[in-house]
Amino acid sequence: MLVIPVVVTDNNGMLTARVDYPENRTFQNEYVYFPVLVTLNLKTVLTGMQLTTGAFEFKLEGARGEKFYVVHRIFYPAF
Repeated sequence: MLVIPVVVTDNNGMLTARVDYPENRTFQNEYVYFPVLVTLNLKTVLTGMQLTTGAFEFKLEGARGEKFYVVHRIFYPAF
């Protein structure tokens, strides 16, 4: 078993951690995730103005800003 000390310091409410690895040792953590399919059912509700063609763009983005899906509303049915 390898014991690796972690020193946690409280700096005015901001915690920091320092890992003291033994000489010539590193730790590599790997996580493999599996893709999933998700169906999102969304409804556009607009108050205070008329819906117009091409007025809105909807984006589904990841936590780092990568774009997964972009929808440009081209046609709005009459209500």
